[in-house]
Amino acid sequence: AVLTLPFFLVAHAASLIFDLEPDGFGPLYFKMTNITAAFYLSLGLLYLFGFLKKYFSKSTAFLTTFMVVAGTNLFYYSISDTFMSHTYSFALISMFLFYLKRFIDNESKATKYWIIISILLALITLIRIPNIIIILFIPFLDIHRFSDLKRRLSRIFQIKYILISLFSFFLIFLPQMLYWKFIS
Repeated sequence: AVLTLPFFLVAHAASLIFDLEPDGFGPLYFKMTNITAAFYLSLGLLYLFGFLKKYFSKSTAFLTTFMVVAGTNLFYYSISDTFMSHTYSFALISMFLFYLKRFIDNESKATKYWIIISILLALITLIRIPNIIIILFIPFLDIHRFSDLKRRLSRIFQIKYILISLFSFFLIFLPQMLYWKFIS
């Protein structure tokens, strides 16, 4: 719901402008869920391609990105069951990997990238709790020796990174917690 909110608001505004029933359930709202899924599929593919380009040639990255859509259920969930979490999880995880690579490679902007990573991780978890397993990529991406792992762990367990992560999770989960409080 958090990711679809901007698109819902566009559909709601259009319903008001064109004198349609602004009930959240009309045909315009359902069409907007398809547009939303297409948007997040495209976003996920762009970020996945950007991530893969760091490791492979452009043609290999493109072919792999294409195969993710053509050879998995992602295409189905992007055009048919557009309100299922698969497409949104794919987009967020692709973004997470892209920015994690940036965090690893760019010491000077590490805090900026950590904020983005923390927000993405909170959204990934909010959308589907078992997806939090992606957190295991943080210490192990681009690790070649044990000393690299020790250095990475000491880097991510700095107090500022822990506080950023906790604040991001709290901020992202606050609306959900307020909703749970409201309904119970």
